Amino acid sequence: MMGRLGSTVVKILTVMAATAALSSCVLFKHEPTLTKPAMRDLAGTYVVEEVSWRARNKKALKAATIHLSADGLYRVSGVAQAAGGMLLPPANSGTWEVYAVWGLDLGSRQNWGVLFSEPTGKVNWSCHCQGEPKPWGLLFTDYTVHKQLGDHLLLRRSGP
Repeated sequence: MMGRLGSTVVKILTVMAATAALSSCVLFKHEPTLTKPAMRDLAGTYVVEEVSWRARNKKALKAATIHLSADGLYRVSGVAQAAGGMLLPPANSGTWEVYAVWGLDLGSRQNWGVLFSEPTGKVNWSCHCQGEPKPWGLLFTDYTVHKQLGDHLLLRRSGP
């Protein structure tokens, strides 16, 4: 009798471990954008939906807003640039374009993001688009401080 109970417990624990391992294969809970979006599909105002719990200046980051114009201009507001650290473009305004990125999922499939350029053109910054087939969010990541887990800032489109 104890043999069957022990075998059942082992099976349950194995299923639980496999479930945990499979769920960890996705780096973020939302699907990356795999189909190249048009600039008009990305244009709009984005507000913060989620900030990783270990991010520096978390409270300040929650007030950030990014506006992407269909003509390729962007504007960051609601947060001092220094508070954005590595999770926001280094300039409050500049140009943006659709950009191919990799590495958001463990399969390392090409997905799409936004490349931000400051007015001088010296600094470029990128983020991943979230959502398929039509993107709804922007995901900024930073692995400079916490090498294994990284920090993230997820913004959701709130309007035009």
